[in-house]
Amino acid sequence: GQVPVEPASSASDMRVWTLANGKSIEAEYVNIMGGKVVLKAARGKTIKVPPLEFSAADIKHLALLNPPKLKISFKKNTKSYQVRSNPDGGMAIPVATEFAGGVVLQQEDRMNDYQRPLRLEFYVILDEFDGDNYILHDRQIETFTLSPENDRRFELTGRTDIMLRYEHYGGNVRGEKYKGYMILVYNERDELIAQNLSHDWLLDLRDKLLVFPVGRHFNEAADRV
Repeated sequence: GQVPVEPASSASDMRVWTLANGKSIEAEYVNIMGGKVVLKAARGKTIKVPPLEFSAADIKHLALLNPPKLKISFKKNTKSYQVRSNPDGGMAIPVATEFAGGVVLQQEDRMNDYQRPLRLEFYVILDEFDGDNYILHDRQIETFTLSPENDRRFELTGRTDIMLRYEHYGGNVRGEKYKGYMILVYNERDELIAQNLSHDWLLDLRDKLLVFPVGRHFNEAADRV
């Protein structure tokens, strides 16, 4: 399911902040409240600074400390039709399903004007009817930016392919069916800021799914089968 992800960076560390006028403050970031950045200096003193008074580098750092809250939806597009004939008379006529997965991302905290690039990784997995055998059906990697012009929204439709399902006269079923998906969003520091996935174990396989050729068969340990 959809789980908020804490950014990997430690926001509680003391660091030196540089202001646009050249002054510097050693403090730790607390939050943004009432349009001002709240910092806590040594001995617990609280300092509030308007974001635009920081240097350009610190404005970028502040943006990365405040990733957008995202609603992530997975969309399935399927269309089934009967194959009219099979040249192999001993085989059952398969049912063909045209299938594509897609993603809709919508920023929920509209007041966060997050103009930094984000990277979407999208994976779709199929399952064979017989045995522990999954198939990497699709992998899409896209960089995008949420902006008012695109209504702080991003959509992607994956590749369309045909799944075939054979039902033998003895009752055995062979072929492919949809298994699940994984949607991951990273910031430019390669920190995972949001995710939505059908099966938690897919996240453990991410590094392999990133480099597998599309169409690769694998098991739950991501070993080739």
